[in-house]
Amino acid sequence: GSNDPLLVVDGVPYDGSLNDLNPDDVSSLEVLKDASATAIYGARGANGVILITTRRGKSGAPRATYSGYYGLKNIYGKYDLQNGQQYYDFRAEAFRAAGQDPNTAAGFLTADELANYRAGKSYDYQDLLFQKGHIQNHSLGVSGGTDQTQYSASLGYYDETGIVPVQRIQRYSLRGTLDQQIGTRIKIGLNTLNTFTNQNDPTLNIAYNILTSSPLGSPFDANGIPVVYPDPSESARANPLTYYTPDAHLEQRRRLRTFNSLYGQVNILKGLDYRLNLGLDGRTENNESFFSTNTPARAGNVNIASRNNSIAFNLLVENILTYNRSFGKHDVNFTGLYSWQEFRTDGFGAGSQNLPTNYQLASNLGAGTPTAPTSNQSQWDIVSYMGRLNYAYDNRYSATVTVRVDGSSRLAPGNKYKAFPSAAVAWNIANESFMKDRAWLSNLKLRASLGRTGSTAVNPYQTLGALGSGLGGGYYNFGATGAVGAVPSAIPNPNLGWEYTTTTNFGLDFGFFNNRVTGSVELYQQRTSDLLLPDALPAT
Repeated sequence: GSNDPLLVVDGVPYDGSLNDLNPDDVSSLEVLKDASATAIYGARGANGVILITTRRGKSGAPRATYSGYYGLKNIYGKYDLQNGQQYYDFRAEAFRAAGQDPNTAAGFLTADELANYRAGKSYDYQDLLFQKGHIQNHSLGVSGGTDQTQYSASLGYYDETGIVPVQRIQRYSLRGTLDQQIGTRIKIGLNTLNTFTNQNDPTLNIAYNILTSSPLGSPFDANGIPVVYPDPSESARANPLTYYTPDAHLEQRRRLRTFNSLYGQVNILKGLDYRLNLGLDGRTENNESFFSTNTPARAGNVNIASRNNSIAFNLLVENILTYNRSFGKHDVNFTGLYSWQEFRTDGFGAGSQNLPTNYQLASNLGAGTPTAPTSNQSQWDIVSYMGRLNYAYDNRYSATVTVRVDGSSRLAPGNKYKAFPSAAVAWNIANESFMKDRAWLSNLKLRASLGRTGSTAVNPYQTLGALGSGLGGGYYNFGATGAVGAVPSAIPNPNLGWEYTTTTNFGLDFGFFNNRVTGSVELYQQRTSDLLLPDALPAT
């Protein structure tokens, strides 16, 4: 499972990443610090919570804004690699240390390396590959509204190229918000975030090839075409330039994501409010790859191509009831929540090899020899109930108690539901009477909390067994005849339950000179039990 924190955008859990958001659309970002603060998000907040508030419209005349930047990228410094002479001397010394004469020993240098050494030639793949990259970001927005209606919309474009050829990421974003007051008791609103990302070579790593390639080996043949292996006997030291010849390689990821939330809020009575949050987070992703014969990935074997498509949906319904009451120096707040969330994924992949041409890359898989297709589907749900009580006295002392019950379909029957309690106390020392004369001190608060959260970061079907087939698992010879069968690839786990994390936190917040200087000191301990980890099956 993932250890990433939960992102909450405008009060609704967001199943994406910060890279999917346009930074110009973000108004504020807050990291929740302790178990009591993250308890309202239950199991999904087990790894921490980041609250993100996007820009919204304000009453007033329409206001248009633009922000942008453009910059260049260059390597900070190159690796200090051996030149041709240094490489020759290093190899010669290594052979002598092994008791061999480099002038007569086999494998000292190839004929090509020796010819380049005698000609005084030396190659540094950093000079051959590295280039200047660029980075730019542009955002155009409009906002405005009246006392009853506020709106905002923005367009964004981000473009970044790498310091090696082909690598590039482009992101287009469209965002809109609308808040509408209906009478004095009802308010509704919506938020939509949409991004399209196009990324080339997102996973290709050529650092090893650059660091291990011989500075004496010719990277090009007589026709100026990059050779796969400057030293044919060293298959691990491939020429990274082969990835960047025309029609030799493709690795492209395109992703369309839409995150939409709708809320309705009703003031039932004085101090009593009901809020409904509806969320729909959807994404579709297309991945294409192609490797020609003359690339290190294929090493002279036939070319290969693949296309993979996936679609995912995340549905959320939250019902929140809040009650606020103040009497004298006492302030009481109660929050009750019921939420349901469902995740669905569906994916399919196809591949082909030995395609007749390279220039079509992964666009004509039917022209080659098909490889085994892949497919996957998953669905899991989580249901939650939460109650939270806050009490504060005279803006000096406060206490919070939270109990949340989460139920996950990923877990075994009998273990699906668990309660997770937390508690926190705080003392606002700056508001004590004996601190009134210290005008330079604007904030001094001591905090303590203790809480427990749960995690179900496992495959949605981990409680079920699975069978696998194919070479390496399910292949057996009956005499001279081979047969492919099925073998267990996963053992059922009827006892699968929650992973628990107990967090103890102590904190001190301070501010000086009307909060011109602020800070905090934190001391915390996390203890995780009943870890959810895979247990590999024995080979036999």
